[in-house]
Amino acid sequence: MSAFSESALERKLSELSNSQQSVQTLSLWLIHHRKHSTLIVTVWERELRKGEGRMGDPRGVGHPSLACPPSLRGGLVFPLRI
Repeated sequence: MSAFSESALERKLSELSNSQQSVQTLSLWLIHHRKHSTLIVTVWERELRKGEGRMGDPRGVGHPSLACPPSLRGGLVFPLRI
């Protein structure tokens, strides 16, 4: 498993696709590095904000695999549990 760094997470998020394997690989990497959860959330939010409006999503999410599904667009917020 590769070492954790902000740049490694940024790269992994930029390479993320909507395939099951891609999402599972990133998920496992994030679980492995869960002690960095605060930084993970900070970087993930920053990357989402960078991509605002790029993909034409009404919520401004930059990558389709990171977008909130239409059924959840009512403003629901779920706590992050790590």
